[in-house]
Amino acid sequence: MNNNIKLLIICALVVNFMFSIVLTITGLVSGTYLNDYKNYLSLKNPEVYMEIDSLKFLDAYDNVSSRRYLGNYEIDGVLVKKEQKMKIIIGKEKYFNFNIEKHAVYRSKLTKDYYLKDAPIAYYNSELRSFIMTMYFKISFFPLLGVAVYFAITLIKEYRFRI
Repeated sequence: MNNNIKLLIICALVVNFMFSIVLTITGLVSGTYLNDYKNYLSLKNPEVYMEIDSLKFLDAYDNVSSRRYLGNYEIDGVLVKKEQKMKIIIGKEKYFNFNIEKHAVYRSKLTKDYYLKDAPIAYYNSELRSFIMTMYFKISFFPLLGVAVYFAITLIKEYRFRI
């Protein structure tokens, strides 16, 4: 029983470390390492960190190959103020009202990302959970790296003195 628990903990740490490596390295390379934190701040304080714009609805479709989510709806539209095409990825079809031509959207002043303004609370909770999980994996990279280095040094010392 004890060995099964140890194995489960080690597997969980390895999987956590692998997710952490991927998210941390891609965030550092692309320059978006702190975007999840900034988006979290923006959604928690919309009056301070958000601007309101309107999105004229053009098209909506289920994009299974989306990088951020699997099987989520993408909304294509044109921003009214800037008159530029843009895309918002939403979690589920029910978060978007297809009967309205123009939708209010939030634009984060910190990251320039867009979010539906009049969406149900479940939409915001989903976005916040996503940001929190990504921040957890990015932050956990550094302690896990320290643990991995510690075990590597311990193994090196152990095998060095055996020779």
